[in-house]
Amino acid sequence: MNILIVVCNPHENSFNHAIAEKVRAIYEREGNNVYYHDLYKEKFNPLLYQDEIDSRTTEGIDNTIQDACRELLDSDLIVMIHPNWWGMPPAMMKGWIDRVFRRGVAYRFDPFGRSVGLLEGKKGIVFNTSNTPEEVEMRLYGDPLGNLWEKCIFEMCGIKDVKRRNFFGVVRSSEDEREAWLNIVNDMLIEEEEI
Repeated sequence: MNILIVVCNPHENSFNHAIAEKVRAIYEREGNNVYYHDLYKEKFNPLLYQDEIDSRTTEGIDNTIQDACRELLDSDLIVMIHPNWWGMPPAMMKGWIDRVFRRGVAYRFDPFGRSVGLLEGKKGIVFNTSNTPEEVEMRLYGDPLGNLWEKCIFEMCGIKDVKRRNFFGVVRSSEDEREAWLNIVNDMLIEEEEI
């Protein structure tokens, strides 16, 4: 199986990175082909310019984006890992989504202007972290990342099998709590028969 893992957090020792390393280790141990991207470490350029928007193919665009688009199309499973910043992914990940989940690669428009997903048959898993306690976040903000990933990105692009897990209160969590959460990541992948 081909697995695409993308992590976005500027802190190399973040819990997001711990999740990403856990996911990568599990899939590599099982002999899967893993494409792994740490957007901050790679110094990914999130800026999307009009000429790139206008391009209907990946030909002639930045090689980094061409490679990422090929990996996206080649992958059976897409795993996205990031913190919740203001109800959104960090800007760098949003830029990666804009540049890689692009028209002609992840979706197209039909003659009536409706989007048609081009990534059918793939699966998506999203792991988020948040510093706000769950009950406060749900009461005040709901779940904006759930809608973003499940409807606005994956479903629009044809990915209907989407799992997501948010870990709340990370800033106040103990090492034991984080270890228990990493076990949840492991169990979630096993339960979904992704490994």
